[in-house]
Amino acid sequence: MKHYIGIKANKWGMNVIREVFQASESPTKETHGDRFVYIIGPFVSELGAKFMAGPGFLHPDCLTPNDAERMALLVAERAA
Repeated sequence: MKHYIGIKANKWGMNVIREVFQASESPTKETHGDRFVYIIGPFVSELGAKFMAGPGFLHPDCLTPNDAERMALLVAERAA
């Protein structure tokens, strides 16, 4: 299963709530449109998806799932 980030609107209609989830098939409006405003992904790992949903979301160098995967690995290596 691949990892994705679903973006939800809060009660004011702003797209600020990010949720990491797994799906066996590519999410579509029909399958996930009732839960999310839009979806980012797929990500290779949960680590990359969580990085993009958290500290990478506003990082200027973290624009794609591949960027998030690479940056998450760098952070994990430095922490070890």
